Amino acid sequence: MMKEVRVGMADYKVCTSPAVLSTLGLGSCLGVALYDQGSDMCGLAHVMLPDSTRMNSEVNRCKFADTCLLDMKKELIGKGADPSRPVSYTHLRAHETLANL
Repeated sequence: MMKEVRVGMADYKVCTSPAVLSTLGLGSCLGVALYDQGSDMCGLAHVMLPDSTRMNSEVNRCKFADTCLLDMKKELIGKGADPSRPVSYTHLRAHETLANL
């Protein structure tokens, strides 16, 4: 049985196959998946806003696409993804799944 890893709002998770990443309630938020084929590692972010230029240091970095994706990429690399390999990515909106794309 595959392990399901849930990603909450303003959060991201990283896992390797055969685990499955999922998120609920995207609404006006954006889901962004990064995948490194060589390590079979994937990350999924559930972000609320496009950029953090006006945030203060006390705000959750995962609310913003620019800071959340940077943090997720660093974690993927830290866990074995190769930064020299091209990374596949996709974005999801409400009512979409990776199977729909």
